[in-house]
Amino acid sequence: MRIRKESLTHRNHPNGDFFITKNDPGTPFFTIFTVPAIQLVMVKCHLVEKIWLDRWYCLYFASTHMVGQLKQKKVMSNPVTIHHDERTITTLLGVSERPSHVNYPIRGLPWDIVNHKDYCMSVQQIDFLGNHMQLIEMEAMSDAGISFTINSPTAFMVIMIEGFVKFHREELVVSYAMAGVMYMTYNPRADFQLTVSPGKHAMMVISVEKEWMKSSKRHFPELAHLVGYLHGESDEIVVLPMCRFAQPVMDLWESMRIVRSNPFMHRAELVVGAAKLISFYHGRLESENCVKGQLSADKANRMFMYVESNYSAEKGVSVNQVGLDLGISKHKVEEYARFLFGKTLHKYVRDLRMAKAARLLRLTNLSVPDIATSVGHANLPHFYDVFQRYFGMSPILYRNNENEKEQY
Repeated sequence: MRIRKESLTHRNHPNGDFFITKNDPGTPFFTIFTVPAIQLVMVKCHLVEKIWLDRWYCLYFASTHMVGQLKQKKVMSNPVTIHHDERTITTLLGVSERPSHVNYPIRGLPWDIVNHKDYCMSVQQIDFLGNHMQLIEMEAMSDAGISFTINSPTAFMVIMIEGFVKFHREELVVSYAMAGVMYMTYNPRADFQLTVSPGKHAMMVISVEKEWMKSSKRHFPELAHLVGYLHGESDEIVVLPMCRFAQPVMDLWESMRIVRSNPFMHRAELVVGAAKLISFYHGRLESENCVKGQLSADKANRMFMYVESNYSAEKGVSVNQVGLDLGISKHKVEEYARFLFGKTLHKYVRDLRMAKAARLLRLTNLSVPDIATSVGHANLPHFYDVFQRYFGMSPILYRNNENEKEQY
């Protein structure tokens, strides 16, 4: 494509010169950059940075930080380190063949796969002009907790594709997400834990370049609180409200999952995609089009602590009791229980009791009646019946089997 010099409009910017052209009223703008790191780039798009020209936005890469990175051929490394414990079976890096549990591949990127006794996790990831994107998919065979570290204060865009996850810091719930929602969060440098229930879970996480995020404060006022914490590198966590997907997000997400043949242009398109996601999300916040009845972290932790403190008592935990403690209706208790535990409150309490009973059978010499009492079952025949249905064997047989395993 040839563009005549006299058709270009010159614009100055502290980080480099750029030119704008429009061939005719019906065609989009093209931007030609002459910043030191980029000799000649032409892209058509709707949105990245807020340089408004008629109905079109110019794609502008040259914030000071991005140009510096490009000059030095540096990109943002993944700010998240996942820690898999000693029960990991295998770790495979750079796998080109699609894993069986994967439903939402980024086509053209390899997978890093961890096979663990409790889950199978795969990660695809790519750096793009100061940002980082990773697609995480996992299939959990049982309740699982995975530790991870945020290595530097970072703002994230999270798109929850499938399943339900909870994030904890120092045993307290800081956020949760279910399928079909997107949200943004700021996280300081700290250790966290991701917990999931049995089943499939998938999310796309974009780590947003810090200087780019700071520059968005004026254009996206609903993100100002998050940006302020990022700017000050606060030790506090900010979680903005969850919003539902819409078709434009699904279409955009689909396009971001295709790797182009030209690596630089592909990364440029990812920048455009990330900016559109943030703009869409901000529009949802502005219109207060968020998921209704979201559970605050404070109430989530109060609910966790109440259940943990009372599940082994003889009276157990009831929906009425939790509702009275939190000051919410029985309907809300059940709704929040499904959010937090991925199951009904009754099933969650049963799982806690059975897990404790199994642990005591394995690790202590307590009698079965004493163990039944310690997990809230005063009625011994009922305890035997619940245990048999849960584990498929009696408490005595379970203990004997575990002892035999220890000998081998």
